[in-house]
Amino acid sequence: MRKRIDFLNYFIQLIIYKLEWTEGLASLIPDTDKHLCMWDFDNCSLKTVIESLTPVQNKYNLPDIHIYADNKENSYRASSPSRLTFNQLLHVLIDTPNIDRHYIEWTLKKGHATIRIGNKAGRNNQNLVYTIINNNNITDYPEKMNFERYKVIVE
Repeated sequence: MRKRIDFLNYFIQLIIYKLEWTEGLASLIPDTDKHLCMWDFDNCSLKTVIESLTPVQNKYNLPDIHIYADNKENSYRASSPSRLTFNQLLHVLIDTPNIDRHYIEWTLKKGHATIRIGNKAGRNNQNLVYTIINNNNITDYPEKMNFERYKVIVE
């Protein structure tokens, strides 16, 4: 519900909405100042997401990028086990075509990126649907990601 009251040269706006809590991953790697790279795409086909991420992966020499989806059409999340500073993460996000621009705003406000992995509003958990392989044999990231370390509760 939204209600706006105008008064002279000012207005007051009241917004009421239901919060829905779910499980997510935060980009900040515990006990460091480094971040995993994470993206959120809405209203894009899987092909568009892949075509958006591949040049960014090559430009920034990112490790494999894993793309996830639930049962909502044209809605994808992606992650890469990179180790970037927050500034580098922002550059990657800004350089990614078709990314949800509100996602960049929230990342700036929170100081880290977050992607949902739990279910939400009757939608399924995220499932891996595609991996963009980096063929440059990057070895400075963990072979197996223990995502339990990065879990957070998000709204």
